[in-house]
Amino acid sequence: MKVLAATGLCIAALVEGTAAFAPVLFPSGGLSPALPSRHATARISSLRMATECDPNNMMGALTDVDRGQDGEIIRDYTVPQDVEWRFGKPDYTKVNKLYFEGRSKKHDADSLEGVVQKIVKNWEVESHHMPNYEQWTTMDVKKFKAFANGAGPVSAEAMATVGPYNMLMGEMPSCPFSAAKETFESANKKFTGLFTEGFAWEVLEVYSGPPNVSFSWRHFGPAKGQFDGVKGDGEMIEMWGHTMARVNADLQIEELQVHYDRESFGSQLTRGEKATGVRAFLRRLINQ
Repeated sequence: MKVLAATGLCIAALVEGTAAFAPVLFPSGGLSPALPSRHATARISSLRMATECDPNNMMGALTDVDRGQDGEIIRDYTVPQDVEWRFGKPDYTKVNKLYFEGRSKKHDADSLEGVVQKIVKNWEVESHHMPNYEQWTTMDVKKFKAFANGAGPVSAEAMATVGPYNMLMGEMPSCPFSAAKETFESANKKFTGLFTEGFAWEVLEVYSGPPNVSFSWRHFGPAKGQFDGVKGDGEMIEMWGHTMARVNADLQIEELQVHYDRESFGSQLTRGEKATGVRAFLRRLINQ
């Protein structure tokens, strides 16, 4: 069942990118469709991610550890035999640990929430780690279009090139991030640099099934690293959102509508800097 595979466009976080394309934003915030060839996105890098990759293993399959824990399968993606990973085979050990320890809900495997959650995680394998979008099966890549907080549309090819972070984050005045100035790789470096233990995702509730699938979700992860040079405060960052996915008769995604509070999320990314400022101020008062 491929229901909603891309419904996980919910920022199911942990991506990597290429410096071959600097995204251009429309006034509405959507990304321009002017793209280089897909081969440019296959550039190999040694970038390490919170969902770590093995650059020495460019064609390996997922392991039992990647799939889940103690018999609970949360990711069952079947990797194409001829796959070439973007930066090496992804290793989900860290983010799986974070998910199992920090999730707020445990859904039955055969519930709609359980199915959606598994497919979203399968979607993440494709969209974040497989540069050749023509191999993606969770979306109808010829029809696919996505909107984030009303901005868009973004095609499958564009998403494969600029990455989900740039597509979904856009411009965030509340923190030092501008999709217009980032590449797939640079955006990923900022976010995974902060979420060194991963940025886990869980489905909260599914409100309707196909063809228009509506659900709420939560992202979470401790800010133990740095975001664009700003040291995190080590505390948990959380974000909540809603996704509406239209699927076809084969349950492939044709359109996504993703909504979340961009400013609230952005303000958390540099919370460490603000906390440091408060501590410095208090020290000055004590020393006077």
